[in-house]
Order: sequence, then structure tokens, then C-alpha cells
Amino acid sequence: MRRAGFAVVLTALVAMIGFAQPAKVSPQGLRVESIGTPVKSARYWTTGLSPNPRGGYNFITQIYNVDKSGKMDTDWVVLDLASGQPAKRFTFPGYANSNFQIENQLRAANGRIFFAIQGTRFCYYDPETETIGMIGPLFPATPGGPGFFYQNQIGPDGLLYSTTQSSDGFTYLAVVNPDTLTFKTFEKIGGKVRKEMLTYGYWIEVDPPWVYVCVGQETWALVAVNTETSESKVLAEVPAPYRISFNSREHVRVSITSEYTGTDMGEGTFKDNVLYVPSQKVKTEYFWLAADKMIPAMQNYNAAELPFTPRSMKKFPPLELTKTKALPLGTPPELDLSGLGLVVDNSFTVKWRPAGSPTAAEWRTASFPLKNVIGIKIQSLIALKDGTLLGNAEQYNGFFRYKPADNKLAYYGKAGPSQPVIAEADGKVYFTGYPNSVLYVYDPAKPWTCPFPADFAAISKAELNPHVLGQFAVKTGTHYAYGLVAEGGRLYMYGRRERQGQGGGVGYYDIASGKFEGTNANLNFLVPRGFAVMPALKKIVYSGELIDDPTHPTEKPAEAQLVVYDMEMKELKRITVKPGLASTGWLYVAPSGKQIVGVLNTPTDKAIYLFDMETEKLVKWVTLTDAIDWVSTNPKDGKWFGRVKSTLVQLDPATLDVKPIGDLGRALAYPVWQAGVLYGTDGPELFKVTLP
Repeated sequence: MRRAGFAVVLTALVAMIGFAQPAKVSPQGLRVESIGTPVKSARYWTTGLSPNPRGGYNFITQIYNVDKSGKMDTDWVVLDLASGQPAKRFTFPGYANSNFQIENQLRAANGRIFFAIQGTRFCYYDPETETIGMIGPLFPATPGGPGFFYQNQIGPDGLLYSTTQSSDGFTYLAVVNPDTLTFKTFEKIGGKVRKEMLTYGYWIEVDPPWVYVCVGQETWALVAVNTETSESKVLAEVPAPYRISFNSREHVRVSITSEYTGTDMGEGTFKDNVLYVPSQKVKTEYFWLAADKMIPAMQNYNAAELPFTPRSMKKFPPLELTKTKALPLGTPPELDLSGLGLVVDNSFTVKWRPAGSPTAAEWRTASFPLKNVIGIKIQSLIALKDGTLLGNAEQYNGFFRYKPADNKLAYYGKAGPSQPVIAEADGKVYFTGYPNSVLYVYDPAKPWTCPFPADFAAISKAELNPHVLGQFAVKTGTHYAYGLVAEGGRLYMYGRRERQGQGGGVGYYDIASGKFEGTNANLNFLVPRGFAVMPALKKIVYSGELIDDPTHPTEKPAEAQLVVYDMEMKELKRITVKPGLASTGWLYVAPSGKQIVGVLNTPTDKAIYLFDMETEKLVKWVTLTDAIDWVSTNPKDGKWFGRVKSTLVQLDPATLDVKPIGDLGRALAYPVWQAGVLYGTDGPELFKVTLP
């Protein structure tokens, strides 16, 4: 696929990795054996591509890891694709903003490529010296203040405009001159966002000297900043879940989506500057922005009658022509970056070929050694019906498969969401995670072919395995998925909201129809903790932990309750488990299908309880000295197990009796059972546990 003048070709990789460590046996006869580390990598955060004086191209990347001791290792690499070696190496503190890769690199008119890094700094590649430099910090480090440049854009005047991520309720704006490396800063833009949450300069548009910034996370503000006079003006505000975003075609255009309660407009009716969608109870207003004014953007207009001179947003000065210093970008080579993330001979490999090469042309390779390779923490695990285990490693480092029959691990390379939860239904595997609770489907009987491109459309192609089906967020508003349950031809999900709201959301995906459904109504005070799908009662139960909502300071409930839905995600009622609870805990469906077991681990409550959802009565409550960290059922015999600190325990779901089994020697996580054998993780390692 070709984008922005070059191609990124990503192929599926399978690496067989063998490990063996002596098993540890507890005094009680519990045998704990390390299978190994499925994913080892050196994470690359950003990439760049630049012509070099020799007529070829340099590939630029940053490798950044944190080892077990907490030591941060940063390594900037400048690699001549034609010669391959030696790569130039540079070290600067802080990881880069991984949203910026080759296809959207910040290449200024002088050829310098800018990379936003931690601590409001910029690293930059200089094409004349073929080196990496650094400027900043651009803002002083203050508690809750700006720590990272989130949104970055080269403006039509050739300057670099950047807004920050912070947690003090504001965003901060910086304007950098790519030639002189001097900069101007503008502090505390916005100010209506919840102070303790991350605040973003989420979108920006530049029309010098004016910069327009959509600031927010929950409450959104549109702010105009004059970079010559430092004048700043809030033009509009909307509360969550509605938002402000740019929709620039002619001149700078902004869209403001807000609640609409009328019924006088038809479906999708556009009148003047407002699009009405009554079925969704929203309206979207469109405005042109000129200086510090918002002007309704009519559907039909005469440009000559506008009170400003329109400027097409697609006609920025071509960067290659504005100054003679920059080498023309030319026709860049095709790149295959699938080797980045896969460690071979302690190196990363970039595959490339000149643009326009025949499809069958042989790829060329350029490699560079890695300074620090680490095991990547496992963040999901599921036992599949074919006898294998499927899991993934954090920070988008991808999925792996373990086959106990021959003790082999297959690594599929970087693909998929972050922090996924996984379920299996009718021989297919489904996983959903961050961002936007994006849902994938995977056929474990077929080869893994899904690449890791940036654009959503590419990984939605049905011929890929896995491929994207859609996003739960459209209906639930959730970014993070906490659980996924397959039941009755549907996948039920619950998760946490972020940026456009707080608390939780619940929903389902109907496999046959491809329909998403869900809600987050009145879950703003309950961050998700548990979820139970109970087909025997035709109920869905959501459990949460109470949090404050500054946008509704007087409405916080006195206690956490179970929120009960029907199978279509319509709320039926809220039930008190026990008066005054701050959380109703993790939920597990009891063998009867009509009761739930709740597990609490909060500063005020460490307990386990049995609750009958049919009679809506608390059956039993047991206060614990040490909390149970997880509960897992062995499907072979139906027995329940859990972990208390490093001890494996057996749990009776009827009596809530807890019986110690033996010492695991570690805080085993993500427990799954395959053929009666317990597997789990500890950081990057996969473990097998044999019961006495």
C-alpha cells in the first residue's frame, strides 16, 4: 500500500523460540516451571526517512527501553540504507511521541525532521550533518504541568507548532523556528478541564498568526491564540460526551457536536450551519474561524461575500520549494519495517528497495545492532480449544502462541491493540483493546498475516488474519476494554472511558450481523471493576468502584451498587450488595448461573461475597486479611482457584472457603487452564504450574 509517496510493506513473521529453566517445587508439592520469555524486543518509538548527500536515503529511529532495574536506555540511530553500516548513534533522555512515524514525520522546509520527546523537548535530524540534536526543555518542569508534546504540526509559514499533554487542566503551546531553533511559548491555554486528569491540546489548526486549539479530555474548549500579540480567547466550550474538532476544507473550519433534544428535524438534516441527527439526539454546528471570530459555515455560500479571505487548507506552500537548503524528498524507497521489533542476532533489520522496483525484485536489507534487548511484559493470555495458548506483550509489541504439545513459542510480530482482552467463539478468536476498544477477529487455524500499519482502513481488510471488525467505542465511549465474554453468538464487553468522559461503558457485538450496541449512561461515577454475563437470568451485571465527577459534584452516589442490564444493554435496576461499599469488586458467575461471587480489594474492604441475582439477596460475606488477587476456574473439573499474595488457593464458590495449595514463588498473573494444567505470567515470562 502506498501512502504519502512511499510504501510500508509489513509481513507476518513467525519465530520459534525455545526456553528451559529448572522447575521449582514448593514444600507442598506445587511445581512451577518457567516456559520462557515469548517476546523479547527493543522498542522503537518513532521513525524518519531523509535523503542523504550520497544520493540515497537515511533511516532514522529511536530505540527506548526501561530494564528491570528501572534504568532508561535511549538510542537514536541514523542508518544509511544503501551502505547499511556503520549506523550513527546518539543518546538523549526521554522517549519520543510514537504517533509520529515516517508517513507523518515532521519534516521542515530545511529538511530537518523533528521528533517530540518526553520533557517538552525536541530531538531533530539535521540532513546536512546527518546527526541528531536536541532542543529544550521548552517549558520548565512543574508538578502537573506540561510533560510531553502531544500534537505537532508544520504550519503554512514553515514553523513547528506543538501543544502539550499535562494534568493541571491546561495545555501549553510552543512555536519553533526550524532554521534558528529558537522558540516562543504560550502557557496555560484552556483551563476548564478536570485538574487531576490528563489534558490535551488534542487538535490544532494554524492560520498565522492565529493558532486554534481544541483543549480537553472531558470538558472541551476551543481556544484562539495570536502568536504575535499573545492574545488568547476561548471561543467555545462543550461538556463530555460532546466534543469540538476541526473539519477544515475551505479555510479553517471547526465542528462542535452537542446535545439536541428537539424533534422538528428529519434524519441527518442540514439547515444553515447545523447538521441534525435526531436518532442520536445530537447536532453538529460548523464554523469558520477568522482571527478571534467564529462565523457560521453555511452549506452554500458565496466566497466573495465572506467577511474574510478563504484559504484552502490543502494549499500550504510545498515544503521542498520554499527553501533551497533542503534536499528534495524525491521518490523514497519502499520499506518493510516488519523486522523492527523482532530481534535477530541482537539486531533490528530494515528491508527496502528502490521506488518503482518490480514486485518480484529482491529486497535489500540494512541492520543495526541493539544496545539493550529486554523481555516484554505479557498483558493477556487465553487457552484456545486447539490446545494452544495465545497472548500478547505490552506497548503494541504483538502476539505470541504457545503449543504445549511440543513446547514451542511462535511470535507474530507487532500487531493488534494495546491491553487486549480475548474471547473464543465458534473456532474464532476475538480481542479488543486500546484505543477505542477496537475489535479484531482471528482464525487460529490459518496463518497470521496482519501487519501493524497506522491507518485503520488497512487493517480492516477481511483477507487479513486477524483483521478489524470495528470499535465498541462508537456505542460505549470506552477506550480501554476490561473484559470480553462470548455468549449466545455475541461478544459482551465492559471497559473504561477516557478523554471524552470518565467511568465505564458496556456493550456487545453481534457476530452474525456485525452490529455493535452499548451504553455508558450514568456510569460516570463507577470506574469498571467487574462484569457478569448471566444468560440463565437474561441479565448482564456491571460492577464498579466509586469515583468523583467534578462535572456533577453533587450527584455522586452514597455507595457502589451492581448495575443490572437486560441482554440488549438496557438498564433494569441498581442493587445494593452491602450499604456503604466503595466498590462491588471483581465478579465471577457461580456454577448455578444465578449467583455471582464478588472479590473486593480496596483500602477499606478486602472481602469475598456470594450474591444471589435471582432473589437479589446477599448470601454470604467473608472478610479477608489478605485479598484474593484473581479467581480462575479449571474447566476440566470445575474447581475454583485463586492467588493470595504468592500462594495458590482453592476456593469453594458455595461456601467461600479458601484453602491454601502451595507457594507459587511469585505473583502469578493472567491465569488460564489448558488440559487441566495451570499457566500464568510474571512480567515477561510464561509459567506452567502443576498441582500436587
